[in-house]
Amino acid sequence: MTRFTRFAILCVFFSIITAQITWADGLFLQRLSWSGDANALEYKVEIQNLKTKETTLKKTSATTIEVSLPAGTYQYRVYAYDMLGKEASVSNWQAFEIVQANLPKIQFVESSPATEDGKPLALKVDITNITEGSTVELVNEMEGSLFKSGTNPKKGAVGAETKRAKTLYFDAVPPGKWRLKVTNPSGLSTESEVIDIRSASPTAQELKRMLADAQAKNKTLTAQVQDGKQAVADAQAEKEAIVAEVRAEKDAIVAEMQAEKEEVTAKMQAEIDMLEAETPEDRDRRRMIPGFGTSLSVGAGPVFSVYDGSFSDQNTVTYLGKSFVPAVNIRFSVLPLQSARRKFGFEVSAWGMRFVEQAPTYDLTLSLGLVNAALVYHHRLVSRHFFLSLKAGGGVCLLQQDIAYREESSLGVQIGFSRAMRSVRGAERSVAGDALLVPATSGKTRTVYPLATAGAAIVFIPFRYMTMEAGADFSHVFISDVPTGFVLPYVTIGIRL
Repeated sequence: MTRFTRFAILCVFFSIITAQITWADGLFLQRLSWSGDANALEYKVEIQNLKTKETTLKKTSATTIEVSLPAGTYQYRVYAYDMLGKEASVSNWQAFEIVQANLPKIQFVESSPATEDGKPLALKVDITNITEGSTVELVNEMEGSLFKSGTNPKKGAVGAETKRAKTLYFDAVPPGKWRLKVTNPSGLSTESEVIDIRSASPTAQELKRMLADAQAKNKTLTAQVQDGKQAVADAQAEKEAIVAEVRAEKDAIVAEMQAEKEEVTAKMQAEIDMLEAETPEDRDRRRMIPGFGTSLSVGAGPVFSVYDGSFSDQNTVTYLGKSFVPAVNIRFSVLPLQSARRKFGFEVSAWGMRFVEQAPTYDLTLSLGLVNAALVYHHRLVSRHFFLSLKAGGGVCLLQQDIAYREESSLGVQIGFSRAMRSVRGAERSVAGDALLVPATSGKTRTVYPLATAGAAIVFIPFRYMTMEAGADFSHVFISDVPTGFVLPYVTIGIRL
């Protein structure tokens, strides 16, 4: 197989064209070129950053590649591969530098310089981001003619477009409207605002032009004065129209306010006449809080057993260590008969409570539910927000007994938790007196007893749809042999419907 002869790098250049700028990452495209062999199948280009030593490899079948590298110093070499894909030769390392491309910035340019025939124009400027290779041109606004100048940039970064120019020199620039255009070797360029270059000693033609300009300006100013006078007249007419419109609106508003005042005065006089004619009962009825007298409320309170002693002596003390147990309460009342000071109706309420006793041989739980229906009378107190509530009625007591024995005995277990259990369990009296002889069997029993109830409370109505109540009920449960009485204080809060 014939070996490739080693080839030389003939040309290395960078393609820096504005159309090739990659705006996605803000980098230019650079092109590396070399002369190759027609028998080469492909080339591998190795590029190394001389500062970071980072290496990049690219393959191509052409004799050029395009890369996008940041500013810095690099070296590269090219590997040639034959038709069998084997490395045939490699070039020497070739160093190159990529400089920073910047957009030239015109910070300042003399807006109205003077020029003399046959003498160069020294233009005061402040231009940054340029280099020795930058092109500076004066472009005529009307004719498009160009005047080029060599720059005198001060020192910047070596090889980079970071230098500055303070003065530009142009030969034989005629007076007129010009723009300064600065283009960097990278292709990036900037134009200035219009520069009015004037003649240091105006010619007759320039004097005529200046006179014509002055006459044109005078004509323009005269037209502007006339337009200003017309604008003043129009503004005066508009002002008078607005004043007339405002005056008419004012008269209309005054008339409307006077009519409303008379209407309000008439209504107030009618109300005064009505108040003077109304009776005390009408006055009370007017002060009533609106509503249909229907309310639903919930609350809670303690339950006290006030006589018989069975519950209070044994069960409640065992349950809480005190002589009462907690209970929950719900109430629904309807007061259809109402006057300013009195209300009549009925109420349905329910109580729920539980008594627990734990003895060495058994556990006893008594769950009670009191359901009452009562007639209710409300009497207004110091204001329409407070009422005294009196109620009386009857209902039922729902009693559930749940007993569990820890030890079984053939003779049974004698318990003395309550004489009320004689009717609940139907047990026989023992010779010992108040003790009960019951079989040693666990289980539940449910019993219903009638009851009578009465109560009193203070009702507070802070808002139309809200009610609060604090009071106490007394319920007498008709249990065979052992009637039992409960005092049930409570506090509730609810809604008015």
